[in-house]
Amino acid sequence: MKALKNGSVIASMISQYASGSNKNKNWEGDKILVVGSIFSNRGDQAMTFTAVDQLSRRFPEKDCVLFTIKPEQIHNPSEYEFEIVSLDATYRARSLNALGKFSGVFGPPLFQKFDQIWKDAAFAVDINGYALSSQTGVEDTLGYLLTLMTADEYEVPYYILPQSIGPFNYRPIEHAFLDLLLRRYIEIPELIFPREEHGVEALRRYTNRHIEQSSDIVLQHGEYDLNNIFVDPRKIDVPQFENPTVGIVPNARVSSRVDEQELIDMYKSIGEVINDLDYQLAIFAHTTSDRELCELIHDAIGFGELLDRPYNAIELEHIISQLDFIIGSRYHSIIHAYKCGVPAVVIGWAVKYKELLRRFNQLEYHFDCRFGLAEKEIVNAVNELSLNADKEETVIKNTLAEIRAESVFDRVETNIESNQ
Repeated sequence: MKALKNGSVIASMISQYASGSNKNKNWEGDKILVVGSIFSNRGDQAMTFTAVDQLSRRFPEKDCVLFTIKPEQIHNPSEYEFEIVSLDATYRARSLNALGKFSGVFGPPLFQKFDQIWKDAAFAVDINGYALSSQTGVEDTLGYLLTLMTADEYEVPYYILPQSIGPFNYRPIEHAFLDLLLRRYIEIPELIFPREEHGVEALRRYTNRHIEQSSDIVLQHGEYDLNNIFVDPRKIDVPQFENPTVGIVPNARVSSRVDEQELIDMYKSIGEVINDLDYQLAIFAHTTSDRELCELIHDAIGFGELLDRPYNAIELEHIISQLDFIIGSRYHSIIHAYKCGVPAVVIGWAVKYKELLRRFNQLEYHFDCRFGLAEKEIVNAVNELSLNADKEETVIKNTLAEIRAESVFDRVETNIESNQ
């Protein structure tokens, strides 16, 4: 978020902090703002589609607007039922002061649009996957707080939907500034739902308010109503697997934390086991940035199908639903697998993986690359899962039923109705 390096943006944040927070909320707008999706990441897509679908069912009289920091990465935006608008940091900063808003009237049309949509908002939901944390960098934290400030300035009710939050292990000089902002602006949202208990505990450092752990929104709901998402829903066209098949879904964030050749060698060993077990193999990316890594793994293994079409999140879910199990490293590839009752051997890089697998009683299949690649143990887990896939599928489906007993969107709807 290079704009946050602009001194005027930071200056606007400091000025806004000094002026205090608004106490009023306006619930009467006709737009629902969905904030935080990057969208090129299929996990973000899945959360976007889930949020738009569920909110459209509950508030059919309102229009959904997706605010994203990377609108240029969304191909064919006209195919979606929701409007797509830039969440540019300079727009947010400009909105924080009267002079900025006034100059915007005579300034860029995109800021005028940004300003009007916030004025028309009934409420906003935040679907960031992992942004409010020192682990993702101080700029992500500043960007997150800048959005909360914007919502406060426009008096828009704000809901933080399930996402990973924390830790907050900034450098001392960063803490001095960020702690002040966090303590004030974490009070802005009406409801906060960290995905992990780790996130609940991390926020206790800044607030005593009620904060509740809740599973990823993609897990909380089943089939999509495609008419709420696409202007012209097309038939889902994905490969069909006639024989037992295992999927490999890697993650470039893992390859940046371990020796890449060691990682490729590990996948080669996994491929040999999959071949010995008479499974077919499908290798595919769950986000665009992982496609090169998929090619390297496919070349090293020497067999299997490389699925290199840019499938959307719903198509990937249909692909995963056909598999016997996956070896996954993208968080939402695991979410998609569990949503479909498909077991997984998981090679993760953050606490969110461990807590997800604990929730589904699958910890024996979890491996954290931050502590090294335990190739032998991972290969053994692949063998073990091949023997117990049916049993683990039952365990996963039973847990999924528990998660779906209550939706955070019901909680949001109830909160909104009580405030109108």
